[in-house]
Amino acid sequence: MRKFGIILNEDCSNFFCAYSDEEMTLKTCQSHIDMFAGTNVSHLFLNCVEQKATFPSKIYESALDVDENSLTGFALADVGKKWFRHIRLLMEKGLDIYQVWIDRCRQHGISPWLSMRMNDLHTVHEPANGMNNSFWRNNPRFWRVPDSLDDKGWEPVRCFERAFDYGHKEVREHHITALREMMERYDADGLELDWMRFPSHFQTGHEKEGSRILTAFMREVRQLTNEWSAKRGHPMGLAARVPSHPVNARELGMDGLTWVREGLVDILVPTPFWFSADFDIPVELWREMLGSDIGKAKIAGGVEATLRVRRVLGDNAYDNIAAARGQMVSLADRGADMAYLFNYMYNAPGGQFRGPSPGWTREAYMELINTGKDVFNDLKLPRRHIVTFDDSVPEGVAVNNLLPKELNGTTPAAFRIYTGPAPESGNVSIRAGLADKPGFEKVKLKARLNSRYCEAIEDLPLCDACDPKPVGVSFPRAARAIQFAVPLGMMDHGYNVVELIQPYGVNGQELVWVEIRIDP
Repeated sequence: MRKFGIILNEDCSNFFCAYSDEEMTLKTCQSHIDMFAGTNVSHLFLNCVEQKATFPSKIYESALDVDENSLTGFALADVGKKWFRHIRLLMEKGLDIYQVWIDRCRQHGISPWLSMRMNDLHTVHEPANGMNNSFWRNNPRFWRVPDSLDDKGWEPVRCFERAFDYGHKEVREHHITALREMMERYDADGLELDWMRFPSHFQTGHEKEGSRILTAFMREVRQLTNEWSAKRGHPMGLAARVPSHPVNARELGMDGLTWVREGLVDILVPTPFWFSADFDIPVELWREMLGSDIGKAKIAGGVEATLRVRRVLGDNAYDNIAAARGQMVSLADRGADMAYLFNYMYNAPGGQFRGPSPGWTREAYMELINTGKDVFNDLKLPRRHIVTFDDSVPEGVAVNNLLPKELNGTTPAAFRIYTGPAPESGNVSIRAGLADKPGFEKVKLKARLNSRYCEAIEDLPLCDACDPKPVGVSFPRAARAIQFAVPLGMMDHGYNVVELIQPYGVNGQELVWVEIRIDP
């Protein structure tokens, strides 16, 4: 049996926004962690700083300083007010939630780490919003592109321009202030620097110099964790989230390869940003490029809850248990030591379970957080391997989304999908979503897997694009979900190439979704 541990990120707002005023008690704080007792969650990363700290900081702006009236213009104003009100309610009762959670994790044998978002941009389209700290608001000269945006709405890529530019010494000192206080205040097992919230830290064209700057920053933080390890009498680890591909990570200034080689991190997390889960994180390439240094750090592959095929807001579905399992099985097969779940938020207000998105049940979530206890047993359960894309690439480099794809009657549309171990029994199918184009109802596509033809079978029923329930298929923008049966002997270990072919001389159809489904 091979065990494959899970790190789960508890974001800074999830707990506070989910529960009622009456539930702000020690019992609720503890029960929020109790769900993971006896599961395969080996680490909980507790996010306690984004633009502001969510603990009562003495030297860094905290949520306790927020004027609720300043949240009026924010799309999530009511959520924000609840968030900050509940932090204050707990503090008034003498409850430091992060200390409660650290203690509860240790009671359950779970490793508690603290996490800081190094460049959070959730509200930078509204500079006056109380969720922004005043250092950011009062110093636009420290933004990547000062005074670059209008304030008409939140859009991730445009908001990147208002990210802190870590090329400024003042910016680095501002953030390390919070890191120092976190280590002094809490006796955690480790500290995570979340460089993927959000993954733009330097002016365009200055990333190479920025890479040296961030590596020096990581050395300074590593020195701090070493000092606190000695003071606490136990190791204090350091982790970092970086882009999925090692070259993209380096070219964006987040040189995870160097950080591992220099012993600056204990856990490295190659991961997508947020646009979409990345079903093709090249863990084996990270391992190959690290060579003999691979043993200096654990590699935890990032598993994101949102599924998109391109960088378009709203054009998305959400993960379900079979899709998450597909990602985790592939990561384990490619050599990752752990999986890292991000945006897999959960809570149980009033005893009613709420998962990461509509359709998640408590039973499915428990199955998710036990995935990897026995990787070989997971191979016997349904899994999906979906065509998505790497959403974190340097500016000026083409984003590698293969979908949507217009079909024509001369050239097959090819998709290279990593599926891990080939199944020895059960059923395998190719699933494809067609857009609402003239003739989509009647078109008869052909499919090949690894150059061999597959038989077309009955179409799948469609369901709501944001509903991951297993009854039906969630394909954003699809008007029809077609499928083909794949004989087991066609499947290879690792990559499998799907080709979808429109009849010769017929044009106009568009693919908006492609996946391989395995039901062992």
